[in-house]
Amino acid sequence: MNTKLSLLTLSILSAISVAHADDATNDANSKKEAIEVITISGDFKQQNLQQTPASVAVITADVMRQRNAQHLEDVLNTSVNVNFASGASRARFFQVRGIGERSEFVDAVNPSVGVTIDGIDYSGIGTAATLFDIDQVEIFRGPQGTRFGASAMAGMINLKGAPADGEQSGKVQLSYGNYNSRQAAVAHGMAITDNLNYRMAVQKLSSDGYISNRHLNRDDTNNIEEFGARLNLAWTATEDLKVDLATHFFDADNGYDTFSLDNTRETLSDQPGFDTQRTKALSITGHYTAFVSADLSLQTSVNSSDLAYGYDEDWTHTNFHDWEYSSFDHYFRDHNSRTVDLRATAKTGSNANWVAGFYRQDKKVALQRLSVYGFTPLFDSTLDTVNVAVYGQRDWQIDDQVTITAGLRAEQRTADYLDSGDTVESTVDTMWGGKFDARYQVNDQTMIYTTLSRGYKAGGVNGEAIGKAIVDGQDATTEFLAKRKSFSPEVLHNIEFGVKGTNDEGNFVVRFSAFYSHRDDVQLKGYVTESGADGNTPTFTGYIENGASGSNYGVETELTYDINSSLQLFANFGWLQTEVKDFIAQDGTDKSGRDQAHAPEYQYNVGAVYTFDEQWFVRINAEGKDAFYYSMSHDSKSENFSLINMAVGYQGNDWDITLWGRNVFDEDYGVRGFFFGNDPRDGYEAKTYTQLGEPARFGATLRYNF
Repeated sequence: MNTKLSLLTLSILSAISVAHADDATNDANSKKEAIEVITISGDFKQQNLQQTPASVAVITADVMRQRNAQHLEDVLNTSVNVNFASGASRARFFQVRGIGERSEFVDAVNPSVGVTIDGIDYSGIGTAATLFDIDQVEIFRGPQGTRFGASAMAGMINLKGAPADGEQSGKVQLSYGNYNSRQAAVAHGMAITDNLNYRMAVQKLSSDGYISNRHLNRDDTNNIEEFGARLNLAWTATEDLKVDLATHFFDADNGYDTFSLDNTRETLSDQPGFDTQRTKALSITGHYTAFVSADLSLQTSVNSSDLAYGYDEDWTHTNFHDWEYSSFDHYFRDHNSRTVDLRATAKTGSNANWVAGFYRQDKKVALQRLSVYGFTPLFDSTLDTVNVAVYGQRDWQIDDQVTITAGLRAEQRTADYLDSGDTVESTVDTMWGGKFDARYQVNDQTMIYTTLSRGYKAGGVNGEAIGKAIVDGQDATTEFLAKRKSFSPEVLHNIEFGVKGTNDEGNFVVRFSAFYSHRDDVQLKGYVTESGADGNTPTFTGYIENGASGSNYGVETELTYDINSSLQLFANFGWLQTEVKDFIAQDGTDKSGRDQAHAPEYQYNVGAVYTFDEQWFVRINAEGKDAFYYSMSHDSKSENFSLINMAVGYQGNDWDITLWGRNVFDEDYGVRGFFFGNDPRDGYEAKTYTQLGEPARFGATLRYNF
């Protein structure tokens, strides 16, 4: 660990020292004439990243292409103080600054980190977050209470697709890699008429996955099989009315067979699992500009997703051992939501700069659980929620250098829960969040800011815990669960200071933020583990409860330095400290003072891109993170790791080719971990089981532009 950290420190200090070297030592002809302007769109309005008073990481299309990134999980290690949890074929749950959920089994969870694609809510169903024809990924760190409310207490991830801007352009992309990984994709956009534009993207992804099932003699039980299509239309109905339409179709038929008794990539299951998602989504947004003082927009969207998730619970096969048990656990969810967002925005250029709006989301999640082992063989539940919010934000331009912004959002969530165990629960949560920030434009190149913000997420019902208590009657365990039939909302208070700037030449860019967050009524996931009827087989009952409080603080630094027109260096570093207070686990263990789960103390991404002959490029980067706890219910940890990625490519006028490698030295690292007994060979002794991340990946990608 010390060796890796020393290398990290050396790399970052080297990049910084180069960035501050005397400009006179540079070749004058190699200086950039102007800095590239990155515009983000995830907030109320589009704005320059360097002038945004928030910590936002932007992953561009060039970075995605050079990494051959096909899914959101393929790029998250480039952004510091951001983590993800697997436990499925794809990462679905994300953590920002140490805050975020890690899984969803029986009870529906409220994501702390939201995900949107083309403005459509995909929070908690992030399997669909594929990256073909995505212009950029924007990761907002910290509470987004005014803009996104209960969906973004810790942060928001916004995927921005290529727009239907009327420009005639298209591309065909083919990719092949080891593990029989294949991609075929096409995108095209143009103006259909003088007032109607379209953009279409279709792709097919396939892979055998990285697991060998020794019992079945197969290497595709953890496969990827995904098809996705997106269509965007932009219609100028009149001079004052514009209508945008986005429609998505996504179909994943992935396998899930990853946990091994020996913590290797070789499994023994006789009933490999699955992880499927079929999504149909539609968004229609109207922009009306005829009013004198304000513009009006109305966005309506629907998202209908059928999800199925299952796994071989014993991880083995029949006749494996005399003490064996045989079980599978399957979850089938219908996830349907309807959203309306009505917003008024002050006219551009007017003295007042404000926005006000009304938001409503109706969501229904129906679950059917099928298991051959557990407290009930068949379990159904339905959760109906309605979120209603009003919000507003106002900017005040104090002078040429100082701008102040204040925003507020009030939200009420009504939830009705019903399950097959005759559990009926209703909750009503009234929450509020917002922000106050001050920006000082020191000069044309440098801005400093400070922000006070409040985020929140709703409470909920522990249906599995209630059902367990009802079925088993009264003992110490069920009494423990019976007291946890519901949990309260969580609130996050955040204070942040940041600096964003460039040098006069525009070839050195820095973004720095330091933050402190205080969590009240922290929602913590726990499990009760018991022996089954045979005295050996483990059973698990999950629950969420509120800890008293927690604290998260740290820094984020992003540096980019173009030494000349050929060589660019970049160095991103994040440092994070977390703590939870007053959390007592079911076994009586006091977890107070411990780090929060999936919250590594440091993360980094350093590297270089070299371009020569204006068409060839070489990219190399090192990325890594510190060890982190897998859960709050046990003390098992991952190991720290460092990964090396490389790419070399040629970019012609109409086509380009990239040879790429990720994790080229084949480091093993964990992306999800559990602690329990599941191996009959050692008498079901409790120990850590880990899902390993992506192994060494190599391949080639060919793209033709037309």
